[in-house]
Amino acid sequence: MPQPAVIEDHSRRLSAPSDWKEEENGHCSALFIRDVEIDGLRYMRSAWEFTPLEAHQLLAGSKMVLGISGVTHPVCHLIVDDPPVRFDPVVVARRFTTAHGRPAVRAEQLVPGKPVRRVWCEEPVDEAEGLGIAIGRAVDKMEQMIKENGW
Repeated sequence: MPQPAVIEDHSRRLSAPSDWKEEENGHCSALFIRDVEIDGLRYMRSAWEFTPLEAHQLLAGSKMVLGISGVTHPVCHLIVDDPPVRFDPVVVARRFTTAHGRPAVRAEQLVPGKPVRRVWCEEPVDEAEGLGIAIGRAVDKMEQMIKENGW
């Protein structure tokens, strides 16, 4: 389950509700809130961190599900926040079939900086070489592109 994280520029910290019974309801973590106004509506934003398994599930197409305690649903606002200025490069590779029916791989990488850039490369998958070799070629080409552009 995603865990609450400290959100940048938080304006306050929420604790468990006063009537919360940890032995009955389980642990209630502190929630750091950034109060913002968007189009005249006030929002309380909080940040959540995913485990590596959850991140992979999202990449595979799983949905993020929001649970609200109560019988009416408040107005909600979900976003993916900008990554930190510095982070380890993120590389994702997916196998696909070309329009001509041939196996291929598409590798994508996020490149740190302002702005964060996304580079990608598609490579054929030679059955004799395997998927790993095709991914390696794609990553090598992306690294060359990043170097040539000074990113």
